[in-house]
Amino acid sequence: MVIFIYFLDRLAALLDTLPLRSAQRLLHILFPDTRQWKFKQQEGFDVDCKFFGYFLWTKTQRYDQGSQNAVVLAYQPPWILSQTDFEGFIKCGSVNMLSSYKDKY
Repeated sequence: MVIFIYFLDRLAALLDTLPLRSAQRLLHILFPDTRQWKFKQQEGFDVDCKFFGYFLWTKTQRYDQGSQNAVVLAYQPPWILSQTDFEGFIKCGSVNMLSSYKDKY
């Protein structure tokens, strides 16, 4: 179990350091209104936290205000998935949004 946690921590560090910081910087340059937004790694406290992690694209605010989250980027080691999971992921063309969430944006 320790190997999974160690690998997941290293995978999160890799994602945060390379693609997410690059994407964040690019968004800040192209859309200056996003400068208060950043990718923030979330600490998992559920049953799957050893096999699954995620980042939120979140707006930094004062401590007395609620946070605003716009995107969830989930990750997990590839060996966790079965052949059927991989095939389902490949065949999935899009993710359906909840109608109440879609109406807001």
